[in-house]
Amino acid sequence: MKYKLVHSFDMTPKDMIKIQRQLAKEVKLSYFSDVPNLVSGVDLSFQQDEGLAVIVTMDFKKLSVIDVTYAVDKITLPYIPGLLAFRELPIFLKAWEKLQIEPDIVFFDGQGYAHPRRMGIATHASFFY
Repeated sequence: MKYKLVHSFDMTPKDMIKIQRQLAKEVKLSYFSDVPNLVSGVDLSFQQDEGLAVIVTMDFKKLSVIDVTYAVDKITLPYIPGLLAFRELPIFLKAWEKLQIEPDIVFFDGQGYAHPRRMGIATHASFFY
């Protein structure tokens, strides 16, 4: 699946916060008013200096898994509270590129609009697709 490169991930924490504040001004909340056909769940795992992003896509009505996509890459940013998206999104986007089926909804194991700057990983990721 293609995505838009909204910004680089090679920046200082101060610049990351600036990006979050800029993007937060552009958030448009909308509600999915139908029953989704395809849903994807995303999570990442870390071991030493590597991260693994997994996207599991399911047929929502049948509750059956129809695709599992993943990517492994080096971690370049330590965990910094409030800046999780900058650590995890680069690996998630590598997995997203491999995705063959576009889901109606993507669930992240992380904050979205409830983030202190309204720009948790779920909200942040939405700008890329």
